[in-house]
Amino acid sequence: LNVGEIINEGVIAHRIFPATLHARNNEKDNLHAENEDLRMMISNDAKLLQTLSSSCDQANALIVSMDQLLQEKDQALHDMENFVQMNDMANKSMVDKTRKRYSDQVFLLQEKLRESIEQKKGMEKKMKSIELRVAEYKTALSEKQHQFIEIAHMLEMTNESLRLM
Repeated sequence: LNVGEIINEGVIAHRIFPATLHARNNEKDNLHAENEDLRMMISNDAKLLQTLSSSCDQANALIVSMDQLLQEKDQALHDMENFVQMNDMANKSMVDKTRKRYSDQVFLLQEKLRESIEQKKGMEKKMKSIELRVAEYKTALSEKQHQFIEIAHMLEMTNESLRLM
């Protein structure tokens, strides 16, 4: 290169360099602005992530709370089932006891009825026996009365004969 060329290039560089420097400065400013925008976006994203994280924590706490409520509900249902089962068993026991008591009472009443029927049959037999004896006594009395009448008649006749004699 000769001096003229170097100067010529220097002149060209002197003319181009401020434009390039200006373009580079604009590019640098644009990069700073983009960088600042990215920082803002990252900051906003971080805030959003923090909000989401807080919301997730609240949702997790709510899920834990709901899980506890479901466990309490399950326990309450289990307790209710146990209570209903115990109540059913108590009712069954009361019904069984009442049924047994009435069954025992019915059995005793049936026994008393059977005894009463047997006593009645015995009384009926005694009554028939007494009626037969009464009939026999009446028959015997009737015969005795008849004999008495005959004896009384004979005594009258004997008295009459004795009087006549």
